[in-house]
Amino acid sequence: MSSNEKSNVGNKMDDSLMDNSINDARWLLGGVATLGFLVMVSGFFASMLTV
Repeated sequence: MSSNEKSNVGNKMDDSLMDNSINDARWLLGGVATLGFLVMVSGFFASMLTV
C-alpha cells in the first residue's frame, strides 16, 4: 500500500469519525432539549396545581 493510499484511508476514517461526532452531538442536543422541555412542562403543571 502506497503512502497516498494510506492517507486516503486515513482521510476516510477521519471523515467517518467526524460524521459520527456530528450525529452524536445532534442526538445529545435533541435529548437535552427534550429533557428541558419536559421539565418546563412539568413545572407548568405543578404551578397550576398549586394555584
